Amino acid sequence: MSAAPLHTVTAEEAEVLELRSQALAAFKARYRHNPESQRAMVGALRRLATGFTDGTCNERTFPWELVVDADLSEQMWGTVAERYAAKTATKDASALRVMLDCCRRVGLLTYDEYRSATAFEAKGGQQRPPAGRFLSEADIEGIVRTAASGSGGDVTRLRDTALLLAGASSGARAHEITGVRLHDIHLDQARIWLERTKSGRQRNAWLHPAAVQALRAWLEVRGSQPGFLFVPLSRTGRPLLEHGALSTHQARKIIRARALEAGYDGVGAHDLRRFVISTLLETTDLALVAKVVGHTNPATTASYDRRPLARQRAAVETLVLPRLYG
Repeated sequence: MSAAPLHTVTAEEAEVLELRSQALAAFKARYRHNPESQRAMVGALRRLATGFTDGTCNERTFPWELVVDADLSEQMWGTVAERYAAKTATKDASALRVMLDCCRRVGLLTYDEYRSATAFEAKGGQQRPPAGRFLSEADIEGIVRTAASGSGGDVTRLRDTALLLAGASSGARAHEITGVRLHDIHLDQARIWLERTKSGRQRNAWLHPAAVQALRAWLEVRGSQPGFLFVPLSRTGRPLLEHGALSTHQARKIIRARALEAGYDGVGAHDLRRFVISTLLETTDLALVAKVVGHTNPATTASYDRRPLARQRAAVETLVLPRLYG
């Protein structure tokens, strides 16, 4: 098999490559406040580039400066919309618009080209059932009690139980909880301060008394040394404070494994957030629940509601209406 012929990059091509690199760096900088958001949006660009070129290009090598009108943008986005859920497709459309704006800012696109390229309509995507599952209070109790008495040593059970209850009472995301440091904890006020959030806006997360008790128990063995609240453990159960925070990936694995141990397959860390929202909506107004979980738009909070259809039917039956036929 012969090697591909070498191509000498001209000065003009080198300039375009440099500007393209600057545009991608500017795109990443838009989401620098949150590594999770940055990862998701860069992934959206990668999905667009690889989908449109059948895997030939990725977000770094795709010639974004050639997307100069709405027809091209719509074709590119359409490769995602026909394969993925509507929510993913909408996110990818946003990523494309942001990347084109970054190209404009570094000089790869003119203002008119940018305006034309971003004029496409992002309507479509596969309609799929809502992600996640409904967990009742009894389900959460079963998972937590299993974690407190299940596999692993005493220290492992204490840490995992505290992690579960922190998530199941605050509704904080996994990466938000793993980013909590000791100085962010205010158990006397039943709250933790979240410095690293999805939106970049720091906020309080509130704790149920059961979570406060579990965290106190975990802190007795973790110790009062500065550092992250949740840390990895050695094989003997020693908290490895020097290793830094428990990774978000590991926190998700712990939650999934503890739920599976209790007989609940397919439970993810975000299902704890869905549990908080779905349960609070039984007794609390939507605007307040949105504040509890850190949503600026209550409509986002409503989309997390996983209460079963039977609850909707039961709600309608509480209406007082006249019975005319017996």
